[in-house]
Amino acid sequence: MKSKYNVPVNKIDFRSPGLSPFSATLLAVVMFFIYTTGYALRVFVQFTLLQILSVGLTCAGLLIALTALFMRPSLFDFHPGLLRVNLKTVASSLFITFVLIMFAHNTFDTTFMFARTFPLLETELGLGWHQDTVFHVSLIQSILNFGYPSIAQHGHPLAVYHVLSHYVDALILFITRVDPYDSYGLLFHYKIFLFLSSILLAVTAMTRNHGSITYLVSFVLLAPCIISNWPAIGSYGLWMASLILILSAPFVFSRLFQEENLSHRQLVALFLIIVSIGLAKISNGLMYGALLGLFILFKQTSRISTYLFGGLLLIFFLAYGYSFSLGDSECLKIDFTRLSFTQLYNYLKAKEIVRSPLELKIPSEIPGILTCTTILLVILVSRVQKNSAAAFFSAVVGLGLLYIVTESNSGYIFADVWYFQYALLNGMILLTFASILHYKNGFTLSDSYRKSISNTCDPGLAIAAIVCLALLSKYTTLCSFNIFNVSPAWIRVTVDYANTNPFASINKKLPPTEQITVNSSLNEKKAVLKKLSVSRPLLALQHDIANMLAEHKLPKRNTALLLSKDYFDNHFIHFDETLSCSSWSRGLMIYAVTGVQLLYGVTELPKPRGYGITDYYKRYRTLSDQLIDEDNICKSQDIVDSILLYTSKHNGLLIKCKDTIK
Repeated sequence: MKSKYNVPVNKIDFRSPGLSPFSATLLAVVMFFIYTTGYALRVFVQFTLLQILSVGLTCAGLLIALTALFMRPSLFDFHPGLLRVNLKTVASSLFITFVLIMFAHNTFDTTFMFARTFPLLETELGLGWHQDTVFHVSLIQSILNFGYPSIAQHGHPLAVYHVLSHYVDALILFITRVDPYDSYGLLFHYKIFLFLSSILLAVTAMTRNHGSITYLVSFVLLAPCIISNWPAIGSYGLWMASLILILSAPFVFSRLFQEENLSHRQLVALFLIIVSIGLAKISNGLMYGALLGLFILFKQTSRISTYLFGGLLLIFFLAYGYSFSLGDSECLKIDFTRLSFTQLYNYLKAKEIVRSPLELKIPSEIPGILTCTTILLVILVSRVQKNSAAAFFSAVVGLGLLYIVTESNSGYIFADVWYFQYALLNGMILLTFASILHYKNGFTLSDSYRKSISNTCDPGLAIAAIVCLALLSKYTTLCSFNIFNVSPAWIRVTVDYANTNPFASINKKLPPTEQITVNSSLNEKKAVLKKLSVSRPLLALQHDIANMLAEHKLPKRNTALLLSKDYFDNHFIHFDETLSCSSWSRGLMIYAVTGVQLLYGVTELPKPRGYGITDYYKRYRTLSDQLIDEDNICKSQDIVDSILLYTSKHNGLLIKCKDTIK
């Protein structure tokens, strides 16, 4: 059987000596998935084999679906159906798999503050909980319960937030039926697999006509730049935005760098990609949309469709941004008097982001952005082309827009500024990489099917990629494992970290002789967990509520949990909240664990900025036993049909506010 390109379809070639990047990538992704699942089975022992496999296969299905959606023309059809299995391909896939594993185990320790191995148990052991964890899980719980995000501290008003990632998580949890709170670390583990695999797939597609050397060099050098210090999955909303950004990159940049103008259909596709990224993380969508929009504006200035494309994007982000301001008045403190050329100069040369003397300082991403801009300028000067000029123009003006957006808003904290900088840098890294490929021998689809990638070898392009990406690496925050610091000693450190880190938290509660690692036997791990599980008040509360809901056939959307301040203090006061910054998040923690909306769940402490707390009033703060009248509690609310009451006197009293439970 032959395709329309007159090449064999669905054939496996064992004889050709050449390296097939497509085959190497496919084998590497499969092996990496097997390793990821095997590692999960050794670590997340609170879940059954079936539960872990269901999560893993669901995530793998998500990767396949996104790859088929965004990369089918550029990845699967560059040499249709031909799998080349030989020594070079197998060796390359083993090398790539090793690199992927090293990347996976070089996450920041801070990520494990919120992506715990045993979130529920660690909370009960007094090891704290992270405010971000319980916030995000609360949003997911509400999506599962009501179809939209809410922190559900007294009723469930809409929480305006970028929640595409949360909807995808809710879908995964709905399919797999694992506990939303306790599976937080497990899902984070598979998101590492998704993120790293997407980078490999994107590099494979983008270098499909540039030879095996360029393919290998590009992945090894580009991946650490994109990984950085793991904000792509460390920041919850970013993980889905990052997958869409990376997997759509071959399609996006092949269309941008094509010689002809973009068709209406292509513009619609780009618009939907940008909007999807924005729905996952508004800062990423806005800066990426600006970068692509400016490129298109320069490329086809005279076309009406260009201005329609830009206008629709502007309307979307203005409306989207305004909706955010409704829940957070700090989002729109615009003051253009803060802008000046002197301030711009200071902004560009600053190595750290500082918005207030009282805030933390984090490294600025401006050096990386300037490096990308410089590389684009060199490409433009060395070969003047319309597309290279468009790339440089979009980078320069995009940097200017970044300055205006972040510095004109006095309400932004240092983290807000960094997210906008990171968003622009991410897009510019991909733009710069695409420009390097386009500079050498084009980056179009017009004749891509006439070449076999395995027979194309361009050492010159590989050298150019090395020089540019090495320069970029110097001025960007790299993943801690990269070609510039790799050594046998570093590999040993990484292996040791992978063996000990998942259990580092609970090992704090164990004497040195009883501490466990990934290499410990399953029986040893279960024995330790049993020893640490003597007192499980949260687990008991979770099971008690679940049993009551099942026994009385109470739907979660029409049932609320009223937990008195005294009950919490009596049963959960030993929980160490130092990692959650303040006790204001304890209501979020209860909702994240139980999945039942609260009544009077807001604490007495001052509410922080964001986290949905601004949707509630002071009268919804937690109540002491003395202020709760179980006989009249139904009269003080009309949002639910049934209440589960927990006080010093009542341990799960069911109060039916309506005779008929709907």
